[in-house]
Formats: sequence, structure tokens, C-alpha cells
Amino acid sequence: MLFTNEGWETGDFGDWVKSGSAAVPNVESTDPRTGVYNLRFTTASSSTQFGDVTFTITDAAVLAALSGRVVAFTVYYKNDHIFSGSGDDNNSQYIEVGDDGSNTQEAIPFAHVANYTELSVQHTIKANPTSIHFKIYWYKAGGADINRIRIDDMESDPEIAAELPTATTNPATLVAAATATPNGTLIVDGHEACDCGFEWGETDAYGYTTPTQSRTTGQTFAQTIIGLDPNKTYHFKAFATNAAGTSYGADRTFTTLVAAPTVTTDPVTERGMIIASFNGLLNDDGGEACECGFQWGHDITYGATTETESKVTGEAFSQRILGLFPGTEYHYRTLATNSAGTSYGADESFHSEPSFSRAYALAREGL
Repeated sequence: MLFTNEGWETGDFGDWVKSGSAAVPNVESTDPRTGVYNLRFTTASSSTQFGDVTFTITDAAVLAALSGRVVAFTVYYKNDHIFSGSGDDNNSQYIEVGDDGSNTQEAIPFAHVANYTELSVQHTIKANPTSIHFKIYWYKAGGADINRIRIDDMESDPEIAAELPTATTNPATLVAAATATPNGTLIVDGHEACDCGFEWGETDAYGYTTPTQSRTTGQTFAQTIIGLDPNKTYHFKAFATNAAGTSYGADRTFTTLVAAPTVTTDPVTERGMIIASFNGLLNDDGGEACECGFQWGHDITYGATTETESKVTGEAFSQRILGLFPGTEYHYRTLATNSAGTSYGADESFHSEPSFSRAYALAREGL
């Protein structure tokens, strides 16, 4: 039972509010199940009469606990005698569960029912309701016999068949060069907790699936993806799975950021008295072509920079330097620049070839 003090255990029905004509119910203890009370709808006249009883919840703690949940109302009804009604808005009878935004009803048939028959209705409570109510509406078109209904159960989250969930794909956040975080919202869980995650890949065929998180209606979910390539567009979509199946959100994309390049300084070649060739390798362009060159000088403060060449991942580059002094130590290192910044290779050093001849002096004069 959802409640412990509804009132029917003592026979007075506590806070159940009666309304309607002379057919509003009384309480009696005559019941096929010992100790359970009935509502008795009866009239001594053959005139059309009707009535209802409503139990309303306004307790804030109970409302918070039932926010967004499924609530069921189950009764047993018995019609000793009933005529079909006609001609007015009360020509119906039903049980109802509702909140301050909507309600769900289940009709009580207009028919003679000699034995107690079960009837149940279920309603998904809106988020943050201000009230929840349970209602029985009974209509008598005529007759003087007794009609009865017994309240059997009021419960939260009854066992009901799962329905396909609904999930929304939200924009990715925390997008970096090698990582990104897709986001989603479980709009409707289909009456049970869902496993929620993402499919992702370089096209809308995806190819990869993230781990999942257990979520219910209204909850968000996210997964961080690592190991992505820089400056590349990826597709992703949210999914939610329950016993009824899997539903998907819309396709979205994100583009990773450009990463800083990495570059290697290779040994000098063509080393002579006044000439040398610097060499390097662009290991990773970070997602876009880089301008690659060298810094060089007499020490690790360098002081001079060569011209640059446009290179991409895996390409080598070199620059020939003229006008060196013989027998002199020089330092150099590679550099590579893209929109993410400039990276440098390790420092390398070499000595130009020494010279003790007139040919050197003549060569220097000719430079």
C-alpha cells in the first residue's frame, strides 16, 4: 500500500471527500473479504443519482517522493442493479488518478456484475506536482438496489510493461585536441530505468559505442571519449535501452581542436668549414600543416632563425647554412608552428671544420 492511514481500515474513510447527490457512498463492513470495508452507493428511489469520493495528497514530502513516478489505483466493483443512463454529463462512472496538470481514468462498466471484479488505472505524475488525487465517480440511472466498490490498493511504481524510451542528443562539451564529452538527456524512460550512452565515429555510420549509465526520466548522461585525432570532425548520437528496446537521439557533430606539433632535431649534414645543413622531422602536425625551420647560433640562446617550409606529419625538412666560421661550435634546433602554437626539437651542436690554409681566407673574402 502507498499509504497507511487512508481511513478505510477503520471504516470511516478519513480524508476521502464525498460530493454529488443522494447517491454519495456510505461505508459498510459487509464484504466478501473479512475486515475490508466497502463503499456502498445506494438509493431508495428510481431517480438518477450520482456521487464521488476523492482523496487528495498535498503533503510536500509525499509529493516530492512521487514526482515523475507512476502511481496505480486498484478497486473491486460490484453492480447489484444498474440501468444505462442518458441525457446528461454524468452519464459515466470511473476511477481516476491525477495531479494538478492531468488525470487518467478507467471506466466502470454499466452492467449488472454479481461478483466483485478488479479494475485498475495508472497515471504518470508530473514533475513537482502541487497535489495528487484518487477519485471514484459512481452514476446511478435508477433502481433501489445496492451497488458496492471496495478500494483494494494505491501504490507507486506498479509493475507495468516497458515502453520504448526517448533520448535527446545534446551538444558535446569539453572538446579538446584528443578528447570530447558527448551529452544526452533521457526524456522518457518508458516506465523503467534505461541504460544510456552514445554511438560515435568519424561518419554517421559511427562504429564505436561508449559505456552506459543507468538513468530515469529527466536525467542527463555524459561520457568522455579519449584518443581522438586533432582537428577532425566526429559524429555522435545518444541512445537509451530498456526492456522494450533501444531508441536514439539525433545525430550531432563536434570538431576536435588543433594540437601543438611535435618535431625532432636530426644530425647536421654537409658539415664543412663555412657550410652545414640542418635537418629535422615533423613527427605530428597536430591536425594542420606546419611552418618548419631552425633556430641556430653560437649557444643555446641561438639568435638566428632560418626560413621555414610547409610540412605535414612524417615529412622531413632541411636548411643549408652558409658563412660559418671554421673550427667554431654552433647550436641549432628545429621548430614547427601551427595555429596551436610553436614547438621545438631538442638542442644539437656541431663544430665546423677547421682551416689553416690561404684557401679558407680566399673563400671567406668571396662570401
